[in-house]
Amino acid sequence: MAQPLLQLLRAAHPERPIDVLAPPAVSPVWRQAAEVDEVLETPFRHGALQLKQRWKFARMLRQRGYADAYVLPNTIKYALIPWLAGIRKRVGYKGESRYGMINLMHHDEVPPRPMVPFYAALARPPVTVQGQGLRAALPRPRLAASAAQIAEVQQRHG
Repeated sequence: MAQPLLQLLRAAHPERPIDVLAPPAVSPVWRQAAEVDEVLETPFRHGALQLKQRWKFARMLRQRGYADAYVLPNTIKYALIPWLAGIRKRVGYKGESRYGMINLMHHDEVPPRPMVPFYAALARPPVTVQGQGLRAALPRPRLAASAAQIAEVQQRHG
């Protein structure tokens, strides 16, 4: 659902790497997205603050020197990581009232829109008028699979 956002970001800044913080359950999907340079797998348990581990990830992100962070989960816990890392531009939705942690804040539309344009809207500046989000034709999500991966799945499943 978020891959069109990455396609828009890659088109706008082809020279910048796009790395993704992701839990183990979705890391394999992100590894198949052509726009993703590296997947940084997170150890976070659902609902747990795990502040020590978040500090560790924040230090790693600081060392990598990212200019921007796009925070897709609407939780304070995920917004905390780029804020602690000192990443200057932190883009996301208000979510759990993440004022200060998200400094380029988008606001949810009512009623909520489909998730692909919801995430893709983060590639543009926030809108001030309700319902004026990104509705133009968006790139379609697509995953890349190597010939070896396809052959392995075909063999495994007959």
